[in-house]
Amino acid sequence: PADAHAVRHDHDAHGAEPLGQDEGQTPTESAFADVRSLSGRAIEGDVLTVEQGRPSFVVRGEAVGDLEASARLDLSGFTGTAMLVHHVADAQNYDFLALDVSPSAPAQVRLGRARSGQFTVFDRGEAALDGEADLRAYAVGTHFRGYVGAEQVAHGHGDPAPAGPVGLRFDGQGSVRVLALSATPVR
Repeated sequence: PADAHAVRHDHDAHGAEPLGQDEGQTPTESAFADVRSLSGRAIEGDVLTVEQGRPSFVVRGEAVGDLEASARLDLSGFTGTAMLVHHVADAQNYDFLALDVSPSAPAQVRLGRARSGQFTVFDRGEAALDGEADLRAYAVGTHFRGYVGAEQVAHGHGDPAPAGPVGLRFDGQGSVRVLALSATPVR
């Protein structure tokens, strides 16, 4: 794409768009210049700091309908719930692939929808995390799938959601390094 920070919207996209420092970008410029914060602290560089009891919710890009959403996260300094969100209408209404992360157990995975702040879970799973977490969510019509790494860990069905941007939501404590975030339309 012409804008290196834009969410990918081409059919030839293979993977997530890196959000690290671009060539020619000074260390004080944010690779997240196009990310909008819906709640919580703003992103500093590629790090999002989350405070207990104050969820952080950010989105980027244009509204997308049927899609593959992807994120690569370093969650080694974070405990709580990390969500790859898509079809975001606002901070209370969105679809998600969630990881409940604790230092001593495999991550619990939930695939679902938030409406008026209430969660509906389409499916649950479990995933071992080792370093970075690669998340992918597919939403095509009434069909939803969630992946951690190359493994499908959740699959469900629900009503199609109106088009919306993709983003990340974190509820817990610590810092998260965001390495990539993208959305690719699926036809």
